[in-house]
Amino acid sequence: MNEILENLPTYTGIALGAYTALLVGAQVVQDLAPEKIKSKEQLDEIVEDESKRLGMDSRLVVCKFYAVGDKDYDRILGARCYQDDFEFKGHTLPFKVVEIKEGWGARRGAVRHELYHLHRHMPLRKNPIAKFLRGFFYEEPTATLYATTGIKL
Repeated sequence: MNEILENLPTYTGIALGAYTALLVGAQVVQDLAPEKIKSKEQLDEIVEDESKRLGMDSRLVVCKFYAVGDKDYDRILGARCYQDDFEFKGHTLPFKVVEIKEGWGARRGAVRHELYHLHRHMPLRKNPIAKFLRGFFYEEPTATLYATTGIKL
């Protein structure tokens, strides 16, 4: 028992490293989907199709496509999502925004991943530690699983 306790930090480090490698590997696999996004119009079609599959109101999903050479191209690393409230005549509409950057990761799998976050995981937690732990151990694996297999958890 003492030997296990003495080596617990090593075992924990190995387990976390293996988990991280598996998660990153699964996300790379999701980005190998053959359908590459090359235009805003194509992104609009994919977002509408995938949001309907998730049961989301596609009218409340906004997408932004950053092509190579756009002034905001370097603003994001790849794909991301967030929720942005729009207020109109005393009503608040929770718009869901998907941003994607032209390049290697601009694929249907990335859109599926981000839409799953918007559908299941928004709004984010305020506590940074809880946000990290929930994101790393629950939100990222479930979004990756959905993006690669279509399984909803």
